[in-house]
Amino acid sequence: MKIVSPISSPEEVEMLAGNGADEFYCGLVPPSWTARYGTNFWVNRRSPRRGNLPSYTILAKLVRLAETFHIPVALTVNAPHYSREQYPLVIELAERAADLGVKAIILGDIGLLLSLLEKKIALELHLSSVGSCLNSEALRFYRELGVRRVILPRGLSLQEIGRLCRQRQGKEGPELGAFVL
Repeated sequence: MKIVSPISSPEEVEMLAGNGADEFYCGLVPPSWTARYGTNFWVNRRSPRRGNLPSYTILAKLVRLAETFHIPVALTVNAPHYSREQYPLVIELAERAADLGVKAIILGDIGLLLSLLEKKIALELHLSSVGSCLNSEALRFYRELGVRRVILPRGLSLQEIGRLCRQRQGKEGPELGAFVL
């Protein structure tokens, strides 16, 4: 089991690492996104006012600090969907995050997933809970696309999660994750 912790500031790295975090995930709203969409359409499922990092510079600092604790960082771009005109901004965000040392991207939009595969961006692909992986066939589908982790939807019962774990084909399949609230 891994403890994957949200993080909103480089100042939280040491405290979260000291309390057992194995991985971090964060969001970033690039200035180009805010200039175009304001805060009316979120680039991820984290509040644009308090849940996201404010800049690439801060993301780079967070990644460097996390690396001192050997903790990988994932970036969330997990809105349920993006428009065609938004894809270039989100893809640029993913490319820049990879360049800064981010290890994975958490996404929910299948079109974005396919676009990132096409671009061959050096990030692990993690399916967000909003990607709605509800059964073994969906799990197989995402595995075949190269998704390394599937975060199960919050509405699944423990019995449903158990069934998915048992039905997972082989141990090479994507890791499964679930929120503990």
